Amino acid sequence: AQLLRWARKRGLSCDGFELHDFGECGRGLRARRDFADEEVLVRVPQALLLTTRTPFACPRLGHVWSALRGKVKPLHVLCCFLVYQRQLGCESFWADYIRVLPTDFRTQIDFTPHHLERFPAFLREEVLRFQRETAQDYKRLRELLKENGGDGFSFSFEDFKWALNVVQTRSCFIKLDPSTSEDCCLVPVADFLNHKDTAKTEARFNKENDCYEIVTGTPFQCGEQLFINYGSHDNRMLLCLYGFVPATNSCEKVCLDVQVAEAVEAKTSIDDTELKHKILRQQFGITACKDFFAFPGGEISWNCTTYVRVLLMNREETASNSHLGLLDSEERISADNERATRELLSCVARSCLRTLRSDTLSRPRKQSKAAKSCPKPPSPEEAEPVKFIGAYCRSQQRILTQALAVLREDAQAKQNL
Repeated sequence: AQLLRWARKRGLSCDGFELHDFGECGRGLRARRDFADEEVLVRVPQALLLTTRTPFACPRLGHVWSALRGKVKPLHVLCCFLVYQRQLGCESFWADYIRVLPTDFRTQIDFTPHHLERFPAFLREEVLRFQRETAQDYKRLRELLKENGGDGFSFSFEDFKWALNVVQTRSCFIKLDPSTSEDCCLVPVADFLNHKDTAKTEARFNKENDCYEIVTGTPFQCGEQLFINYGSHDNRMLLCLYGFVPATNSCEKVCLDVQVAEAVEAKTSIDDTELKHKILRQQFGITACKDFFAFPGGEISWNCTTYVRVLLMNREETASNSHLGLLDSEERISADNERATRELLSCVARSCLRTLRSDTLSRPRKQSKAAKSCPKPPSPEEAEPVKFIGAYCRSQQRILTQALAVLREDAQAKQNL
């Protein structure tokens, strides 16, 4: 209530909703009236937006943060500014907003060895790499602040992680000026809108009233939770960046990049690889093993199957340009090529499943040295991400199982022709 009073005094229209604790979903905005299709859910004046340019106008430390421009990520300057405003307490213009921001997060910045033990190996390494880079960024920031006259501003690594979590989980990108690029921005009150993959909303900056607006593409009834769509994020991104996995996600997918590359490399019978990669680049625009996915229902992305089909062509098929039929029709290279493609993709799917199942929560695993260094059982706060990690692994297993079923059905259909 105090946050809404603060916002209302500064021009934010918030009569149509209220802050509400939705239990497992966390705090969000609940409609106090009906919202029609194409109606503005929330309108936030530009003066209340915290952008990466806001720190430069700070009376005391603006010159210091201006000196960091071009030396560190703009997002990290915003993090420093957020920590400083938090330290100011009630003296800060943003005090009522900062007071209601979360203090505990469950994102990749905070995953402990107990959590990482439950991740598939490839994702575990990705998270560890991010944690190392975050520590290096903090060290670099402290050094640059000292070099540029900011030695009077001190903050801990925990402060930096808190601010980075706030920015990464609550910010959006806004184009405030047509002549400039989009700016990373915190939008008080509007950042309490939670994610739903089916929500249809449009975010825009209205130059006529200098306000950031969120317009709904679907109606909401009084008493319902108001939702926005964070974007086409799969569960991997939602887990690592936001700290949750939804019950359903139409954007979920399984990344097959590394596994396909390894499977193709292991095929010693492949010849004319340079020519085939040239064909993939020039004819299909496929330059590398990238963005190869399996989707809900078991469909495997076109660029993945095309990549495998072309590389598995025999000499005769390559010489006769058999790949040209893939460009604009359902024509395939040959029955043998199609069978080899299905076999390789099935091997990839089975390999991914084995990796995931070896990390299933219900299966006891040998603890790493990192996990042994944390002898205490996980606290309730630590246990919460375990549920989402398990949900992520199960969603990946489900898609891979569906992909194997589709490949088997396709093979059976070809045999019956």
